[in-house]
Amino acid sequence: MVTTQGNVEPGGHCRIFIRPNRSLSWRGALRVFYAVAAVSAAIAASFAWLGLWLVAPFTGIELMALGGALYYCALRGSRVEIISFGSDEVQVQHADGRRTCFQRGWLRVRLVPPANRHDRSRLVMGSHGRTVEVGACLNEGERRGLAQQLKILLAGG
Repeated sequence: MVTTQGNVEPGGHCRIFIRPNRSLSWRGALRVFYAVAAVSAAIAASFAWLGLWLVAPFTGIELMALGGALYYCALRGSRVEIISFGSDEVQVQHADGRRTCFQRGWLRVRLVPPANRHDRSRLVMGSHGRTVEVGACLNEGERRGLAQQLKILLAGG
């Protein structure tokens, strides 16, 4: 998902936020986890009551794996890339916290086509031999739209 704040005219000062599409919020993930945990605990308790107590530890392991997977997905879904356009500088703040700065006048944007039909295209920004990939979490249509928007913003710089 791409959202923009500020002046989106060519040469304008703005910030572009790139986030993955999240189909489930953290609160929704907790609700799913609690529902699955309640059903699994009830099933494990009924098996334990019948004398099959070994089901209970495996239920706990299963719930820990599910909780870890939901946490990992929520953590990955909360990552954001920020592209900030200044008067003479473009700063890319990566999802892992790294920052890369480019001179606005020299910066080029390329949409690299996929090597084969199973790959995805790559949106690359760079100048003077340094490049960074942005928008890896976007689908093809969003990536193409972002490439167009970036080229328009750089045209007036």
